[in-house]
Amino acid sequence: MDRIERVLSRPVAKPYRSKGIEAAEPPYLNASGQLDFAPGDIENPKNWSVARRCYITTVAVLLVVNATFASSSPSGCLEGIARELHVSLEAAGLVITLFLLGYCAGPLVWAPLSEFYGRRWIFYITFIMYLAFNCLCAFANNFGALLVGRFLTGTFASAALSNAPGVLADIWGPIERGNAMALFSTMTFIGPALGPVISGFLELKENWRWNFYVVLWLGAATTVLMFTIPETLPSVVLLNKARRIRRLKVPGYEDVKAPVEAVIGMVRYGLVWRSNHTKPAAYIITGLVLPPAAAINYNLERSERDLFANRSGIASMK
Repeated sequence: MDRIERVLSRPVAKPYRSKGIEAAEPPYLNASGQLDFAPGDIENPKNWSVARRCYITTVAVLLVVNATFASSSPSGCLEGIARELHVSLEAAGLVITLFLLGYCAGPLVWAPLSEFYGRRWIFYITFIMYLAFNCLCAFANNFGALLVGRFLTGTFASAALSNAPGVLADIWGPIERGNAMALFSTMTFIGPALGPVISGFLELKENWRWNFYVVLWLGAATTVLMFTIPETLPSVVLLNKARRIRRLKVPGYEDVKAPVEAVIGMVRYGLVWRSNHTKPAAYIITGLVLPPAAAINYNLERSERDLFANRSGIASMK
């Protein structure tokens, strides 16, 4: 029974059922009187077993592979798309362009929502919608339906790219995190490299729709694993723990609250929204300013070098 409870604890983010948890141990409160993780707390995602954290990392990286593979996979079968749907080859390239536009738009929504509601539910909702709209792409009977499906799949697939690094930051410490992030970064390059190879082979042997069939099969297999990912965001884990304690009516802790509950809902969402949108907007504006400034600086330095070179040449002639 203990083994079954431990397996079932994964998707619902319940604490480990182990001898390390004392039933009579009082909840740990911080200096503000709010629920917090005790030192060495087994419910803290960073204190989970290495095997469990490696498993979560693997599943998160698989979600990323799905997104990156789907981004470039139609590039090997554009001719088949153009031929069957009666469009030009240049127009067929829009299936990649619109997917990447969704890539850009999605994280602006999914990243703050994951900080507000947690990683798990964002993964569940977005990946299921990603699969649904991949079905639209696979069975599209006109070019417009294919374009709509590609844009929406890109939008929903981007949640994996924006939230997977958050999961890795939740479960690994600063020192261990480097290896996990290296694996994540590697998969962002391997996925787009595999897409054209596989789709090009399928274009030769079958037709362009088989490219989307493969994407669906990969996504379906990953979905089974995705549902075993527990909640890893510490603030939400503490929120669930506080609710559990209040439900159990532990004497003296009937009104215990997690730190995230101390902030009013809309104020909390405003803080998350500001940190996830104001800062990126500032970076974008700064990015627009930096290239002209760098060009001006380069031209000034080049002028100084030319002037110095001319003066040196005159001095040597004298």
